[in-house]
Amino acid sequence: MKLFGKRIKKDSPIPEETFKSRVEEFWSWWAEHAERIRKSVDETGGASIQPEVSAAVNKLGPGFGWVFGPHPEGKGFGHSFTLSPEGIRSHLFLTSYWLKLAPQVEGWQFFSSRQASKDFAGFSLQMHEQELKVNELWLTPEIDHDHEVIHITAWTPLFKDIPENQAYQILFLLLDEALGENGVSQWLGKITIEDGKLAQSFPLSELPAQIEEAQKENGWKMLPLEETYVLYSLKNPGNEFSRHDMLSLNTSFSGLALDYLEGGGKVDNPIPNTGAAFLFIEIPIEHFPDGEQVNVRGRLEDEINEILRSNHSGRVFGGGLGRNAAYIDLIVYDGKESSNLINNFIVEKNIQGAQLVPFCER
Repeated sequence: MKLFGKRIKKDSPIPEETFKSRVEEFWSWWAEHAERIRKSVDETGGASIQPEVSAAVNKLGPGFGWVFGPHPEGKGFGHSFTLSPEGIRSHLFLTSYWLKLAPQVEGWQFFSSRQASKDFAGFSLQMHEQELKVNELWLTPEIDHDHEVIHITAWTPLFKDIPENQAYQILFLLLDEALGENGVSQWLGKITIEDGKLAQSFPLSELPAQIEEAQKENGWKMLPLEETYVLYSLKNPGNEFSRHDMLSLNTSFSGLALDYLEGGGKVDNPIPNTGAAFLFIEIPIEHFPDGEQVNVRGRLEDEINEILRSNHSGRVFGGGLGRNAAYIDLIVYDGKESSNLINNFIVEKNIQGAQLVPFCER
């Protein structure tokens, strides 16, 4: 198979079994068994249906977590089900896509990341025969206005008796309960544990209110993480591998894009065995008039993004400009159908020499 003049090898990272088909299979299964799942949650907290739900989630691919929870509107409205990316940024693109394809099912609310606990002020965690209450763990904040985050230092006397890695696991679990997975990722910067209580600290139970106050005072706005972009100006471009010539990068997944550059054009696949793939379109720079490179690439990004999203086949997550080429970064969910949409777009635009390149091997 040829895509834009570049032959894709037989072991292409564009998978045969697509993430789109897996998601559609999941929702078909859920719709068929929704009443039985609801009954299990009512009667056993979901224990009796747990093996089947785990099997259905596992078919989506590795790295996901899941949990039943209360319906956000109250007990009389049913239950919630969360598919969690488990704090993995790459998997948030997948759980968000899963949620977009969710059907309307009476008595169910679905989430693509763990939600904040509604009764967090009274939350506690059993820890080595001791109970850790959220008003017994103290945080000292440092507001970072440039990055719109709060760095926190945490302390509780209970942490001194356990290994540091366990202390951090407990701390992040409690932070997820306080702010939800996305809230932790968006609003918290550097997170450290100290061996003593620092000045100007407050109990963890007050963290949600502190975050809300910081939002209001500084005009910070909550955005979906996968729609939050960071602009980079890159130094020392070269010509040793694809993208090595990049001068600028605008991305909502900086981990992948920067690791690719630091790895010399090689990076581990962050979503293996999921049926989805990270790719980029490489377009020779001569297609972009001087002074209009950013605007022209932006229009192409918008157009291909609309095509992929409208077909539930993928989305743009960033791009950039280099000395030799412009780049449009994509995650695709529908395998060959996604690549065909991209191919047709390039042909219609008559962009000679454009290449579809995988970020990583299968």
